[in-house]
Amino acid sequence: MPTDEIHPLWLQNNYTVTKILGEQLCQLYHNSHGLSYTVLRLYNVYGPGQMAGYFIPDMIAKARDGGINLPGGNTTKDFVFVEDVVQAFLLALQTPYVGHINIGTGVETELASVACQIAHSMGASFSTSPNANATRMLADIARAKRVLGWRPAISVAEGLGRIFQYEEIGAKV
Repeated sequence: MPTDEIHPLWLQNNYTVTKILGEQLCQLYHNSHGLSYTVLRLYNVYGPGQMAGYFIPDMIAKARDGGINLPGGNTTKDFVFVEDVVQAFLLALQTPYVGHINIGTGVETELASVACQIAHSMGASFSTSPNANATRMLADIARAKRVLGWRPAISVAEGLGRIFQYEEIGAKV
């Protein structure tokens, strides 16, 4: 930790397998036909309008229902706001770089911290418990800084505030 672009990839489910195969196809076309490519490896993207089934909208829904009870709140993610991701894509369109670039914040955030901020902002109750098998996620974004001149600009707290403002969910920001 943090995880860089040369870290071995883990085939954990169909989703990750298809992403890895996609990257390998890009590499094959580059080697065989000279087709340039840049792969952005997105970490935990979030923002206004994100559909249910993702962590932040699910926590907002629980807070709306009165409270969040989060087992395994010590699991960590590298949350990156959608506007920062858009900027990374715009910069990637202009680069001659061929290869992979991590797009995260380089900040490891506990799920409990995010859920607690949501609950507090919405006046909901919050409880959590640790998980002995908690996972950790943290992007090494040195290549994004070096190759793209990209840096994330929006913190998790600011991003949550933007979601609350956009969705007008009555949170106290």
